[in-house]
Amino acid sequence: YNHHLNNTAVSVSLSGRLDFKPGQIVNIEIPELTISDRRKLNPQLSGNYLVQTTSHTIQGDQLKTNMNLVKYDWST
Repeated sequence: YNHHLNNTAVSVSLSGRLDFKPGQIVNIEIPELTISDRRKLNPQLSGNYLVQTTSHTIQGDQLKTNMNLVKYDWST
């Protein structure tokens, strides 16, 4: 379990969000990677992720948030 948990990691970059903090659980919906049905969610990759790290940068007047996430729950 720990092996799979720590090997499903995602790096995310988005417009500034100061409300995300390490230790927080976020739900990510990832669509299937098939051309025929993009509305269907990928059951292995979608779900709850644990925020491991966050960093914030300001360039000019724009805030950018970077996060490292790991899969939190494999039960779904």
